[in-house]
Amino acid sequence: MNAAAEWRVWCDGSALNNPGPAGFGVYIEQSNGERWTLHGSSRKATNNRAEQYAFLQAVLAIPEDQPAIIYTDSEYVVKGCTEYRAGWQARGMRKADKKPVLNPDLWLRIWEAVDQRPLVRIEWTKGHADDHGNIIVDRIAREASERTKRSGKAENLTRIEARA
Repeated sequence: MNAAAEWRVWCDGSALNNPGPAGFGVYIEQSNGERWTLHGSSRKATNNRAEQYAFLQAVLAIPEDQPAIIYTDSEYVVKGCTEYRAGWQARGMRKADKKPVLNPDLWLRIWEAVDQRPLVRIEWTKGHADDHGNIIVDRIAREASERTKRSGKAENLTRIEARA
């Protein structure tokens, strides 16, 4: 039996004025050729929180038994899921300098979601470069932030089928 083909998933967060109106975007290319996006926003969040939330939504969009690669331009998210996690947990969600880890609520949700999806790999991609998926999610996240800044209202999680 052949293993399921891998999905490719990109995510990005954007906060205006950091903190300020924030948006997130997720773009998914499924192995069967289907493509879709997710986006949403918050009235006030930091850039790191927007990046973390985008990543969480990307992970949750992947079925638990689906191989996938998630691409993010946030080194903080990549390292928070890999090299920082064990130390933060061992120190009771404190960094090496003894200061509390920011956004522990999101880290706990991220780690739980990642742990439930052992076939998911996390990859860093350079932001604002030639990665087509990163370009898409950067635009989606920024536009969600800007809409929230104009309206003063957060946007609920929305899924949109991408067109060929």
